Amino acid sequence: MKRSYRCALALILFTAIAIRTLPLFRYELWGLDAGEYVYYTIQWTETGQWYRSIDGWASAYPFFPGLFIISSSASMLTGMDVLYSVNFFSPIIGAFGVLVIFLITHKITSEPKMSLFASGFFGVIIPLVYNHSQPKPETLAFFIMLLFLLLCLMVEKRKVFILLGIILLSITITHHLTTFYAFAFLLTGTFFSDLFRSERRPEDVRRWKIFTIGITIVLFYWLFAAPPFRETRIYQALGFPGYSIVLLPYIAVVFGLLITRFRRRYEFLFRPDFENEKLTTTLLLMIIPLIISLFFIIWSVFVNIPGTDTRLGVEILIIVPILLLGLLAVPSYRIIRIFRDSPHVIGWISLGLITLILGVVTGHSSLYPVRQIAFILVPISLCAGIGAVRFFDLTCHTKKRTTVYMILIIFMMAWNLPFAYPSQEAAGGYMEGIERPSFQASAWAAHSSEHNIATDQRLSASIFSYGKTEVTWTDGESIFFGPTKDDALSDIHEFNARYFMFDQVMLKGAAVIPERSPEPVDPELLLWYRSQQVIYRGDDVEIYLLPTSCTE
Repeated sequence: MKRSYRCALALILFTAIAIRTLPLFRYELWGLDAGEYVYYTIQWTETGQWYRSIDGWASAYPFFPGLFIISSSASMLTGMDVLYSVNFFSPIIGAFGVLVIFLITHKITSEPKMSLFASGFFGVIIPLVYNHSQPKPETLAFFIMLLFLLLCLMVEKRKVFILLGIILLSITITHHLTTFYAFAFLLTGTFFSDLFRSERRPEDVRRWKIFTIGITIVLFYWLFAAPPFRETRIYQALGFPGYSIVLLPYIAVVFGLLITRFRRRYEFLFRPDFENEKLTTTLLLMIIPLIISLFFIIWSVFVNIPGTDTRLGVEILIIVPILLLGLLAVPSYRIIRIFRDSPHVIGWISLGLITLILGVVTGHSSLYPVRQIAFILVPISLCAGIGAVRFFDLTCHTKKRTTVYMILIIFMMAWNLPFAYPSQEAAGGYMEGIERPSFQASAWAAHSSEHNIATDQRLSASIFSYGKTEVTWTDGESIFFGPTKDDALSDIHEFNARYFMFDQVMLKGAAVIPERSPEPVDPELLLWYRSQQVIYRGDDVEIYLLPTSCTE
């Protein structure tokens, strides 16, 4: 590879790391559930063993300890505070995904230019940056998933099987949804690869075996080593009776093999016909996803994000120009056919469409469309890299056009950077970060109070991180929104809360009800709370002693 390509790839990696770690320098905690990850990492560090007690509000985190093991090990080996090992480790590792995307694209296309565009797109696109800037199991598992997909494309080399085994075990114990997508990508990619061949290749036979053996290991872990996950996510999942959904992967393999075998009875040519491609046709095709994307964004602003009750702020419309960058995936639809492993990409895109529709129809919490975006952007990134070069070939026949095109590409990528972290208003009331004053108040409250503290999810995570103080945000809706003081006191007594804590961010929007936009604390209730005894007051954060009756 040319030196200029290596330098460009290094610049992309540096940018990916910088933009993903940017909020970690401003906030003490970044991510609504970050406090839970800090807490469980502390337990691993202090006990030196698998900590399986569910002390927080999630149902299965302790049974997927990959992030906690790595962060705890980094803390013990370097002497770094657990807070910083959790905060920085997974986002930095996740940023290295740009290198894996480069390698995957290069494995498919053998074109360094396409690979660079793909890794650049992956490195700066806002949903990926925002999601993987947060120190959470998914961020680490996503990087492992990309390695898994890369190795599955290289099964002609027997040496990869040992690495595949390590990767398989690593992703299994790190994050369940990412593990699901890793194997779903493998299944659909192998199916399409096998479907488009006139005869079954040894590589596809190996991939079918990897899927069957691998999914058996994963299901065994889910069913027998992670009982809370088994009961909450597998039992009667998607309407299947009992645990019968675990048969679905094996049924899919049987049907996949039968369909590909039946298809080979008929002649089928996957023709790489792109020489007669017209620019006008490509531009018309780019309009279709543009309209669909604009519809979903406008719907998310004025109605709700599909599958949730959350609405984004009008300010989010400023990211609309970024859609033009994603539209570069469209010109790849013909040129991609000349590459031997292109059916895998087609399978990955098909999977994204299927799970997206399934998430909207079923409303299953694990398949909310907003949770799937990062995974769908994997094949889109690959196609955007391929399409960017193809669009260049179709349009840039002069030096002037080449210069203008490159400036536009760089501009659209750079446009992502200042808007990667939208304001609280643009994010529909959500704010993921805990600034130092609020974190210090949380630490004080966790170690100075004898009762529970009423506050929202964001501050609850901060209090929980070091104090293991019980929280009320998941059930105590009336504490924040009333409508009356009696309703608030009823929840306060039910959950044994004796203190009310808030900061300026929470006043703008209290994140209390999952999948619903945060709402401001009821003004009358807030005045009532503020009339009580204040026990802590800092920069933009206050804690009040709650009364035991309305007459106090």
